[in-house]
Amino acid sequence: MATLNHVFSSAVRFSTRRFGRREYLPTDRTHAWQLHSGYVRMFAQDDQDAIATLGLWRAGDIVGHFGGTNQPCFIECLTPVEATPVNLNNLNQHEILMAQLQQNQGLVRILHQKRVELRLLAFLQWLATQYGCPMPQGTLIDMPLTHQDIADAIGSTRVTVSRLIKRLYSRGEVTYRRHRYMLLGVEICES
Repeated sequence: MATLNHVFSSAVRFSTRRFGRREYLPTDRTHAWQLHSGYVRMFAQDDQDAIATLGLWRAGDIVGHFGGTNQPCFIECLTPVEATPVNLNNLNQHEILMAQLQQNQGLVRILHQKRVELRLLAFLQWLATQYGCPMPQGTLIDMPLTHQDIADAIGSTRVTVSRLIKRLYSRGEVTYRRHRYMLLGVEICES
C-alpha cells in the first residue's frame, strides 16, 4: 500500500502522541491519524462481539474512520505507536479512502476462500506482499500478529489458526518466532 505523506502537506498539524501495544487510537469523523511508527489494525465489532478486521497500517500511512456507517470502528495498536491527529478537512480524502478500499478488497478476497487453511495461506501471502521483507530463507512479515489477530482477520478461531500454523510449520512452508512469520519457499503473488 502506498504511503500518503504527500496527502497532508497542507494539513493543520497537532502534537504527536504515543500509544502502547493494544491501546486504541481515538476515532471521530473529523480527524484521522498519521502513523509515524508502529502498526495498527482497524476493526469493527458486532453485537455478538465478532470482530471484522478492516485493515492493517504501518508508519507513513493515514488511518481513520471516514463514516458511511454508524457501526463503530476501532483502531488498535499492534505495537507501540507514534501518531499525529490530522484534520480531515485538510486532507485529500479520496486518496485515503482509495488506500483503505484496497485494504478492504484484499481482505475480502481472502475471506472468500472456502477452506480456512487456504484463507490462512492467502492472508500470509497478502501480508508478505504488503509488509514483507525478502530474506535469503524466505519473506519475513515484520508485523507482530498473534494467532487471535490472524483468526480475527480470516474469520476463524484462535485454536484453528494455531493448529494450521503448526501444520504449515511442519511442512516447512512457514516459520515463526515472537509473533513474526516468515514464508519459506512459498511463491508470493502480487495482488
